[in-house]
Amino acid sequence: MVDLKSHEPALQKILLHFGKLDILISNAGGFVRGDWHEIDLALDKELFEVNVFSVINMNRLVVKHFLQVGGGQIAVMFSASGKVPLILAGPYTASKYAIQGYFNALRGETYGKNIDVTLICPGLVQTSLVHGALASQNGEASEGTQIPWEVQATWMSPERCAYLSLVAIANRLNESWVSNFPTIPYMHFALHFPVISQFFDSLIFPPFIRKVKSLIDVTR
Repeated sequence: MVDLKSHEPALQKILLHFGKLDILISNAGGFVRGDWHEIDLALDKELFEVNVFSVINMNRLVVKHFLQVGGGQIAVMFSASGKVPLILAGPYTASKYAIQGYFNALRGETYGKNIDVTLICPGLVQTSLVHGALASQNGEASEGTQIPWEVQATWMSPERCAYLSLVAIANRLNESWVSNFPTIPYMHFALHFPVISQFFDSLIFPPFIRKVKSLIDVTR
């Protein structure tokens, strides 16, 4: 994904083989974990190369193609942390906010041009994304970091997430939130009642952060 020079040949290969392109679904992404003030800036840049710039570059090529042929659809997986911040994952959160900004702007610029932009916003899903998170002070993957199954058991399965994402794409929704309870109610509360939400967060987050750190330390 970060080899930007490979994007145009990849698009041309698709067009040569299939004769057309109807939709591009972007699902590339990485994760950085750690205390906000301890994360090396190089990791922020590395994460943005994957999560933001590679996605934007590929989609710009495809949007140009769609404008030439009369339309198409863009679908992008971003994250619930692109709506409400994910603590101990500042760079990841920022990259998802950036994705939302880029593609909401794209949607506004392509009204009336037969190009649909669908943003898929998953919450916690049982994938290996967190397990391969980059450590906070170097570029090495934090091998061995595992989230206990009793925690993951409450998360959405990849199959369910994929199914709901495809439903949103098929119906050409602008945006779809995909998550198990209580993530979506919490997102609505945080977005619509920010002052009250931040008060409760100030009470809940400190013990939650300690618990998360203890899980990482134990399972590292």
